[in-house]
Amino acid sequence: PNPDPRGAHARARSRLPAARSPAPPPPSEQTACLPSSLGYACSYEPELPGTAGAGERFVMHWTLLPATEDRNAAVSVCLEKSPAVGWVSLGVQKTVGQMVPGEAVVGMLDGGAEGAGVRAVDLPSYSSSAYSPGVGGEDPRQALFDEQLERVGDVLRVRFSRELENGGDFPYLESGKTPFMFAYSPLPWPAPHFVFASFELSLESGAAEEVEAVTTAQKALYSVHAVLGVLQGFLALLRLLRHLLLEVLQSINHVLHHTIYIDHCRFS
Repeated sequence: PNPDPRGAHARARSRLPAARSPAPPPPSEQTACLPSSLGYACSYEPELPGTAGAGERFVMHWTLLPATEDRNAAVSVCLEKSPAVGWVSLGVQKTVGQMVPGEAVVGMLDGGAEGAGVRAVDLPSYSSSAYSPGVGGEDPRQALFDEQLERVGDVLRVRFSRELENGGDFPYLESGKTPFMFAYSPLPWPAPHFVFASFELSLESGAAEEVEAVTTAQKALYSVHAVLGVLQGFLALLRLLRHLLLEVLQSINHVLHHTIYIDHCRFS
């Protein structure tokens, strides 16, 4: 069997029904940023850290939306992550380079009992158990709208819109640089991320700057966090194999008991 959890969870791809991509909002006057291949005003593709696998990509597309009578100024976002397995998130940090405390939007192909979807979560802890269904993590204060999760070929697309300043603790800045972070994993949410990185981005101009972990100790922490995610994937695979082996042994035991019973009846 293949011990690679990235392959083991590829079957999650077939669970998501095909969806028609909505047309992105018309681009505003954001001519300084890199153009988007999806019709948004801007895009940014950060360099992935060393924990990323060969051929993996993460791209953020966005368009700023002016204020209306019904809401404040907002932003429409689309995240692209390949391959299309597991989950991917975009978050905002309180401290540049640090995951906690923070807030994030997560798109997941498999969210356990809650299924696939796009959710806003609070980030109070580095422990993945803090985000399990029924435990906590989901943050209704971050009022999202126009959420959609779709798979196009081997690309996972997570679309959402939110006001720049909504009910959460950390706003998106229009003219200043917002301390963003992104993370993803090939395993079901809320498995620990395999990839994590930070960047500061101006939504208005598209100017971006990648951010290193603040200290050597934090770099080590994120590395350990990623390794733990890989180990959790192998443990999940081992649990699956153990379950399958038990089912096989039970079937063999049932057949043996049935055979013994027939032989007993035959010679009685």
